[in-house]
Amino acid sequence: MRCRHLAFPAAVLAFASLAACSSAPPAGRASFSAAIEAALGKRCITVSPFLGAGGRYPANVCGLTFADTHQLDALAKAGLLTRKTGCAYSLTAAGRTALAAPVGGAFCAGHYKLDKLLGWTKPHPNFMYGGKKTSEVTFTYSPADMAAWARTTAVNAAFATLEELAPRRKTRATLVMEHDRWLVRGLRI
Repeated sequence: MRCRHLAFPAAVLAFASLAACSSAPPAGRASFSAAIEAALGKRCITVSPFLGAGGRYPANVCGLTFADTHQLDALAKAGLLTRKTGCAYSLTAAGRTALAAPVGGAFCAGHYKLDKLLGWTKPHPNFMYGGKKTSEVTFTYSPADMAAWARTTAVNAAFATLEELAPRRKTRATLVMEHDRWLVRGLRI
């Protein structure tokens, strides 16, 4: 009989200690901003020149037309590539630093930054994420820390996507509560 009386207080203490240890940040501006800023900071604004079939540097583009090589020429003019023997392009030291991925030849021109949170849905369990709490967050963002080479006239003329990088663009992201913190799982950029 005595053991039964001790079981109830022990269970209450265990539950209370678990609740006290939970450090999950509340849903709101500060925790959502931190999660979005972390995700945007990792997202490169890339420029991807056409490299032909190989997709790696050094790129041998012999047989391609000017329409195919003008982006490589712009990157060479900006100091990321050197042109050798007329149709081969190799990385410079600056090009190796800016290279976002060895396959495909994309360069990281900059990142994005959070401008302003516009609103969010009340967090709720979502079966798409295993029953974890999710919230849809709407915000504006802008390009940030653009590399000097990405701001050159030649590179901007060769890569139309850089000209389209308008500040304060509006988008949404799905945030999921995982391991006691909010993480971005669906970022629409």
